Amino acid sequence: MSVPYEIERKYLIKMPEFPLPAETQATSIEQAYLVNPDGNSERVRARAGRYYHTLKVHISGMVREEYEREITEAEYKELLKRRDPECTLIQKTRHVFTYRGQVFELDVFPFWKKQAFLEIELESESAPVELPDFIEVIREVTEDSKYTNHALAMCVPMED
Repeated sequence: MSVPYEIERKYLIKMPEFPLPAETQATSIEQAYLVNPDGNSERVRARAGRYYHTLKVHISGMVREEYEREITEAEYKELLKRRDPECTLIQKTRHVFTYRGQVFELDVFPFWKKQAFLEIELESESAPVELPDFIEVIREVTEDSKYTNHALAMCVPMED
């Protein structure tokens, strides 16, 4: 069985104008980070009436082992009992679109008005990326641990 690697580049971008000049599919996502005794990143996610459990093992700034499985709503609620108390629940809208044959995910968070994330999953670390001409990149944050969703969940004001 091969290891399921996730190879991803991530960019901090200026909030684009909506609608984007590309056909997009927008989905609301809610995700919570769980306490993981091994120190890996573990989360549950609700997206479009479906639920997922994901474990990510850090390999490098761009590469992680990713184990994801679809779970039931009951499993989701049970796993939420292990929610990390230091992390807030993350809400975001993901806009998925294709630009010149590459699939991008643009994540918009309610707590950011001027910026967002743009991500692309790649076949290899050396694969070229052609960024959309309608996106203004502030900087690449692929290897900057301050710009992970987990890091955001730790610094966003708690709302209960």
